[in-house]
Amino acid sequence: MGSPLRLSPHTLPAMVQVIVQGTVIADSNSTVVVEGNHYFPPTDVKTDIFTSSSTSSACPWKGTAAYYNANVDGTEIRDIAWQGIF
Repeated sequence: MGSPLRLSPHTLPAMVQVIVQGTVIADSNSTVVVEGNHYFPPTDVKTDIFTSSSTSSACPWKGTAAYYNANVDGTEIRDIAWQGIF
């Protein structure tokens, strides 16, 4: 049996934005980076544009995730974001 996967998350002390079609949907100076992916605090995400998706996934080290669609300027973008279910 192999060794368990070890993650090395770190906080990035810099401003990170997610911009979709010219609209800022997330803006934070405290993202956590894991394997090159930025994880935003929920308070730094424009949650009013998101609706629940029927998509979900499971990962042995990240757990179960629920996905969200975003409506940006009348365009629906499916499964653009996910949130861990702990």
